[in-house]
Amino acid sequence: MKIQTSRLKPITIKSIRDYILDNEVGVDKVIILNKYNFDDIILEHLEFYKSSATFPYKIIGVLIEEDPFEKVSLNSIGVINDYDYDFNYNEDSENFNYY
Repeated sequence: MKIQTSRLKPITIKSIRDYILDNEVGVDKVIILNKYNFDDIILEHLEFYKSSATFPYKIIGVLIEEDPFEKVSLNSIGVINDYDYDFNYNEDSENFNYY
C-alpha cells in the first residue's frame, strides 16, 4: 500500500475541500489525517454547523479518516485507495460501545 502525502497547512474543512478539487481526488480514494488534525476537523465541523459530525465523515463524497497506520505526520494529508482501507461502519455495529 502506498500513501501519497502532501503538506497542507492549515488543515481545515475548506483546505481539504480545495485539495480534493485541485487534485481531482475521486470517491475511490480515502484521505487520512494525523489523529490531531482529524480531531481538529471534527471540532471545526461542530463549531461551524452546531451539530456533531456523522460517520463515515465525507467531504464532497471522499471519505476522511484518522490515519490507522500512524504514518501521516502532523499538518500533512495522506491519500490512499479505498481498497487499502477496509473499515466498514456497518459491520458488527452492535459490538460498538456507546457512552
